[in-house]
Amino acid sequence: STSDNFTLVNTKKKRKKSRTFPRSKSPPTDTVDYDSAKRNILCAEVDMQSSPYYQKLCTVFRNSVFKDSSAPVKSIVCYGLGHISTCPTARFQLALLMCLRALIHPEVSEVYDPVFTEVEHRLLESFGFKVIALNEEGKRCARDRTLFYMPHCGKPLYNSVLWANWRKESLRNVIIFGNSFSNIWTTHLERLLNERLSYLVRVKPAVKEFDIENVFRFTDIFNDQALHTFDGELISSEVFSECDEPSYCDDDEIIVAE
Repeated sequence: STSDNFTLVNTKKKRKKSRTFPRSKSPPTDTVDYDSAKRNILCAEVDMQSSPYYQKLCTVFRNSVFKDSSAPVKSIVCYGLGHISTCPTARFQLALLMCLRALIHPEVSEVYDPVFTEVEHRLLESFGFKVIALNEEGKRCARDRTLFYMPHCGKPLYNSVLWANWRKESLRNVIIFGNSFSNIWTTHLERLLNERLSYLVRVKPAVKEFDIENVFRFTDIFNDQALHTFDGELISSEVFSECDEPSYCDDDEIIVAE
């Protein structure tokens, strides 16, 4: 444990020189070819399966999530992938999601991003994902053990997932793959986080964060990502008793529900 009362499991080695994926603007979505987009995603999945990054992530899962064989992961919920048909970053993030689904064998895998186009809905459904119909703002209660797959999402989405599961037994069901919470805590003033994102602050004693060495060949796709598990027993009943629903505005790194 660190002096800040959360557990960080660190596997980082010396950083290699980084390569980033050239950023491309999304073309108009009506020009996107379904078949070529599908081919690109399948190629990315094959690429991901053999990547050292995915192998490291599998090891992290085996040493954390899979240690409790009595509680299998029954659901995957993914928020904020972006334009999977045109954006290389989104495509590789979807490829990793598909690899994790094959590793975990959940009963259901659901995805949502308000920016998804009709073509992207069709692509996701063709890969066996259920596209969530409404903007939940991340306020999804985990009735069974659930992996929330949220790479590079805005902080309010993580805060919402925590609020929706702000009970000892629910928090135990939550696994988050996404931005490193420890980096959020060290790069933002606690006072400012407490004003709008208090669940991200109050969850700190319950968090076990598993660092994943960023060895993917394009270093900006999975930079600052970590796996988080939670032990609600480490939070006091008084802290759980304060559970006002968070509300956000359009300036808050989240697309709010209409």
